[in-house]
Amino acid sequence: MLNVNICFFFFFCWAWAEPAAQTLTPHEALEYATTLFNSDPSATSTVISILTTLANLPPNQIDPSLAHFPHFYLGSIFHFGGAAEPNISPPTTALHHYKRALEIKPDDSDTLNNLGKLHSDINDVESAVKFYSKALLFDPRHTQARINLGLLEHRRGQFKPAIAQYELALGSSPDSLTLAEIHYNMGVSYQHMGEILLSVDNYRFAIEHRKITEEDYAEAWLNLSALHHKHGKLEDAVFHYNRTITAVLSSPQDTLFFQHILNSFGFLAKDILQQICSDTYKYTLMVMIMNNLGQALSQQGMVESAIKHHRAAARLLTTRIELLDKQQNDDDTANQLMEAQDNLLHSRAHIFRASKWSNFLEFDNLFHDVNSIQIANGMDSALLPFDSLGLAVSPIWRKEIAVQHAAHLSSFSKQFQPPAFPTTSNKFKLGYLCYDFNDHPTAHLAEGLFLYHNRSQQIQFSAYNYGKDDKSSYRVNMANLVGGVREEGGDVGNFFELSHMGHETASQLVRSDLPNVLIDMQGFTLGGRPELTARRLSPIQVNYLIFPGTSGAEFMDFVVGDKYVTPPEHTAYYTENLALMPNSYQINFYDRHIEPNQHFTHVDRKASREKENLCEECVVFANFNKQDKIEPIIFDLWLDVLKAVPNSVLWLLKPSHRFVSSGIEENLRLEAAARGVKPTRLVFAERVSKQEHLKRVGLADLFLDSFLYGAHSTATDSLRGGLPVLSVAGGSFARRVGISLLENIGGGVAEGLLVNSFKDFYDVSKFLGNGGQQGVLSELQKMVKKGWKSKFFDTEKYTRDFERLGKLMWEVYECRGENDMHVVM
Repeated sequence: MLNVNICFFFFFCWAWAEPAAQTLTPHEALEYATTLFNSDPSATSTVISILTTLANLPPNQIDPSLAHFPHFYLGSIFHFGGAAEPNISPPTTALHHYKRALEIKPDDSDTLNNLGKLHSDINDVESAVKFYSKALLFDPRHTQARINLGLLEHRRGQFKPAIAQYELALGSSPDSLTLAEIHYNMGVSYQHMGEILLSVDNYRFAIEHRKITEEDYAEAWLNLSALHHKHGKLEDAVFHYNRTITAVLSSPQDTLFFQHILNSFGFLAKDILQQICSDTYKYTLMVMIMNNLGQALSQQGMVESAIKHHRAAARLLTTRIELLDKQQNDDDTANQLMEAQDNLLHSRAHIFRASKWSNFLEFDNLFHDVNSIQIANGMDSALLPFDSLGLAVSPIWRKEIAVQHAAHLSSFSKQFQPPAFPTTSNKFKLGYLCYDFNDHPTAHLAEGLFLYHNRSQQIQFSAYNYGKDDKSSYRVNMANLVGGVREEGGDVGNFFELSHMGHETASQLVRSDLPNVLIDMQGFTLGGRPELTARRLSPIQVNYLIFPGTSGAEFMDFVVGDKYVTPPEHTAYYTENLALMPNSYQINFYDRHIEPNQHFTHVDRKASREKENLCEECVVFANFNKQDKIEPIIFDLWLDVLKAVPNSVLWLLKPSHRFVSSGIEENLRLEAAARGVKPTRLVFAERVSKQEHLKRVGLADLFLDSFLYGAHSTATDSLRGGLPVLSVAGGSFARRVGISLLENIGGGVAEGLLVNSFKDFYDVSKFLGNGGQQGVLSELQKMVKKGWKSKFFDTEKYTRDFERLGKLMWEVYECRGENDMHVVM
């Protein structure tokens, strides 16, 4: 999860010259008091005393043009300076003095602006808008009132009005420092609108204007870094995060301290670490940078460096918590303490993700603290919906995390109504929203869906893409199947490019295309853009295919499943209604890679196995999942199987090119050795094209499924290649896909390959691996190879069923005016 720092900027600073004489006029006393307050914060009580005396002078003893200032400054001191009167809250005292100032000078824009800020601070938005607007009525060029009104609009989610206020502020000829702040805030608002290029431009303007004052702008650098990170430009992100560190660490001593924190745990003196954590500005930014940079490094495969950065953040946070524990127990300290504990949990979660193997036992502690600190206090969980799919948690807790994660968008979504459809229209359109219309498993599966939609006379369909164009044949073909890419301003083609559009523009385009049913093929996965579906692009919005769980979002109406992955008794685990396919929920398509009646056979099995570094006589167990699905529980079970079948090896998939240097292979081999299995019995398959992979999977004897997050398309590839898949049934969508695949391939395959416990998994693996009853494994392999004839691989039938399911959802909506029923085909 990317932490993008949004800074609300409020600037109130007054400075006057020191008085030259000891006997002061009211004017000189006013100057002396304000100068003393700015130069010596410890003199607050003296300043308040002087200002109070001035405020109580008879009107004839003070210049009428200055009479409101004592109350204005007293209000400002109680508002911003942390002063307080016994038994009276600072805002109450500040409000009293601001009102007195207005009684003396009703048209004072500075006082009106500060009153707006005071009401904004206590969430009285209506009053804040009133006072800011009144300040601008008297002084349309009051820059700070413009900025503050823009910030208030941003807080309310009104990003366009916020930007309009910032643009007016730019016209008031502010100085370079204020220009920088305006552009920074515009960048934040554009970012929330999804207008990435405009956001980047404004962050860069902010940096340039700040540079004129010989200052750097760490917050702008940080947000630029996070934008690169979010959009997959990892090298650029890492560069910008490091540039942000340079902006934060303003002295050689700062840099030295940072290197100690990062590289020398335990060697940095406690008092120095506490000194760093006492600087709230530097501490806050460094925690965010360390965690974000750690995530980017982890995504690049630099796991050790990633963990080092997350631990640096955790050390800063732990020290900060220790400091706060020693401070006076007031509301502000309590809030800071809660925030630090919250951030520490996020750091621990990052460490857990990056080093799951060595920290797997830490999960119980992390899970407990997430519940007791974050969820109990209404905070966002450090464990994300996608994390929950691969963790041993209850389905209800998994749903709770999804609901919490989607809550702000669910609230935002309430202001949108679905587009109205012409009552005379008899057209039915499916719309597909996705980031991965490229060489990606999503497109590998969905290409067949598009092919048979294209041949249908019953429906229309469109694709809305917001991901990268990788120029692959998958991308080209899917666009062509929808009639081609729709050019800007054109009316031909139904493949719409949204990647360059902000959220509002993209939403308007999709809504104007009028899909009866919108199918979100991303969910809570990398690249997801829920800000679009939150705007209610269609009367029916469906969670489909890629995220195997609930969205938790009120604006998603259905989740597509089947009677195995989403059985009726699991409805409580989903915020959506269930839409059940008659067979498997998963679309499959292999025509591009293999002829419908073709099976790959290896004439020279010995040579083929040797090419893959597999011995001819070995029993080859396989699992071709990405390494993030291999966790210690299932790995222990696989190694127990290897020990029980002496002449066996485990064939795994090499890490992707980004993780080649991450030590994953070496670490798995070390884990095997620690469990009494020779490291050489782990064989790693090179990454090849899908067609080449389908050719080779049959060289294995049995695919051993993972458990916490089972194999999905990887298992389907294995079955299509003729390799039996042994799976153990679980209690969630992500763990039950193996049931759906094996039951739907038919031919009695499930009876031999679907088990209900780890013991059964071990016993069946051992039985089949050691030969069992003569020919049992061979017979299972033959049964799997016959599965290509089953409805499981009938893409056209699946597509027609899916179209009928979409129409059934629409018929329910037309009849009832809402989506309040489960739909079963």
